[in-house]
Amino acid sequence: MPVFTTKKIQAVIFDCDGTLVDSESIGIKVLIKFANEIGLRMDYQEAMLAFSGNKMADILSALEGRLGKELPINFEVDLRSRMEVAFQKDLCEMPGAGHTLSKIVLPICVASNAPIRKIQQALTLTCLLPYFGEWIF
Repeated sequence: MPVFTTKKIQAVIFDCDGTLVDSESIGIKVLIKFANEIGLRMDYQEAMLAFSGNKMADILSALEGRLGKELPINFEVDLRSRMEVAFQKDLCEMPGAGHTLSKIVLPICVASNAPIRKIQQALTLTCLLPYFGEWIF
């Protein structure tokens, strides 16, 4: 049974990837291409279902399981670098995100499992950073 309260909403907390910015599909495409280079084949739908919204450590562990061996030593660093380049080229806000943020009169912040640097880059590239300032966690 749902619990309802008479307290008013005092703030809004947003996730970043897939909520404010359309990064999931870009990141998955980069992941697929890089995984293919080391001999791990998967298609887009399979990768989206398996990895979308997951922490990088969990993704890397799953890739090692599928591959049957450890990933190359610099795999994570190289993957993040490739994703950063792809985001700079293709990243955009989720439809209506900026408009919605411009209408909110409550305090807002971003809370994400992603590294702060990645969140700041995503919000900067999509011109959403000014809505949050330093309120990124």
